Amino acid sequence: MVVIAYVSSTSKAPAPEFSAVAEKHRDEYLFGITSDPQAIKAAGVSAPAVVVYRTFDAPATEYPYPVSSSKVEEFENWLKELAMPILGEVNGDTYNIYVTSGRPLAYLFVDPSEEKSQTYIDALKPIASKYHGKVNFVWIDSTKFGDHAKALNLAEAKWPSFVIQNLEQQLKYPYDQSKDVEPAAVSAMVADYLDGKLVPKLKSEPVPETQDENVFVLVCEQFDEVVFDDSKDVFVEFYAPWYIPIVSS
Repeated sequence: MVVIAYVSSTSKAPAPEFSAVAEKHRDEYLFGITSDPQAIKAAGVSAPAVVVYRTFDAPATEYPYPVSSSKVEEFENWLKELAMPILGEVNGDTYNIYVTSGRPLAYLFVDPSEEKSQTYIDALKPIASKYHGKVNFVWIDSTKFGDHAKALNLAEAKWPSFVIQNLEQQLKYPYDQSKDVEPAAVSAMVADYLDGKLVPKLKSEPVPETQDENVFVLVCEQFDEVVFDDSKDVFVEFYAPWYIPIVSS
């Protein structure tokens, strides 16, 4: 990102606040400031103005608030918003940017070799734009990061697939893989997540079809129902299935 301030004077507002932002974030973005009338005219703006130029999404975005009275923190928050693509690719190079944002991450898993992969991405962009600033939407290469899909509790290698991850609490909310990924359904799912109505899915074995043994087989989906049943006492054994106890005499 390149951030340019077009001003009538480099000593009057917003130049001092802008310069403070530039000094603070000089390693993250490229900053510039100009009072040259020809440069201001070529940019098509009226001074004072601050414009961000990007290689993604809208190529030129002007600061939408009263620029002369804005403070360092307000400029910073605006730049932070623009630094995050509406729906960008997440990979080894970009993952840390999303993690440090602190926002939930909404993944669209697609196979880029499929002709329709871009169609799926484009279909979710309006949803990503709607919730931009609240949830970070990304697309991810399912052929390279299929194991990550498993870590997000997606049960099948079926693409496209969608899942929301709460990065702070490490909770996962997979979209029902038995259904097609539809924009309207994704939008409703994100709304439910933000309203706290969505139930996270924990990695667990499925509920047994029958319980014929004397000992009840307890899995995640039935844990609260069984363990916290006040009508009876419950004794639970937690064990690792690969552990074989050795008894010596």
